[in-house]
Amino acid sequence: MSKWKTEKHFTCWLGLAPNTHQSGTSFKKRKISNSSNAGQIFRIAAQTLVLSKKNAIGAFYRRIQSKKGKLTALKAAVRKIAVCYYNVMTKGVDYVEYGIQQYEQKMKYLQKQAKQLGYSLAPMIT
Repeated sequence: MSKWKTEKHFTCWLGLAPNTHQSGTSFKKRKISNSSNAGQIFRIAAQTLVLSKKNAIGAFYRRIQSKKGKLTALKAAVRKIAVCYYNVMTKGVDYVEYGIQQYEQKMKYLQKQAKQLGYSLAPMIT
């Protein structure tokens, strides 16, 4: 893992970073380079995790999917998993899965705070 200086270098090598011909929603056509097959391993892992209703990665995927679409959300979930892997392997940081309960607790806290300020939270419909 010492080949990559930072997690950004690692995710770029996996083919999970935007290329120089991409900015926001605009995308200039260019030949797709052959990225590492290691990126496929993370993609397969993400595809199985996003189907689960009980983990934080699945909740993250669904939140991004509602805003940006399925492909962008999947790529974001894959990148999140790759960054966690990089941190575990290089820094020895333990990965702890808190699950969907922590996500729901944050939402309850935000609803309580909004109520105290005289507001109410409602889901956005796009």
